[in-house]
Amino acid sequence: YLAGISISGGIESRAQPVVKIEKIFPGGAAFLSGVLKAGQELVSVDGENLQNVTHQRAVDIIRQAYHNKAKEPMELVVRVARA
Repeated sequence: YLAGISISGGIESRAQPVVKIEKIFPGGAAFLSGVLKAGQELVSVDGENLQNVTHQRAVDIIRQAYHNKAKEPMELVVRVARA
């Protein structure tokens, strides 16, 4: 996966209607940032809202952001549970 993550969920999923980071691939941009964790809910990517979108739409948004930001960092906003 281009940004170094795989995602799960989407509005069409009864079990998981929110988009979450499923896996972070070693060596990818997300892994190298050291900030993102599997299981975190993705709220937005480069200002594009990922709330109430289908899985495929979320994939398309992330791919587009990756291509647009080939020379600049992508901005991913995640929801972090309070400890």
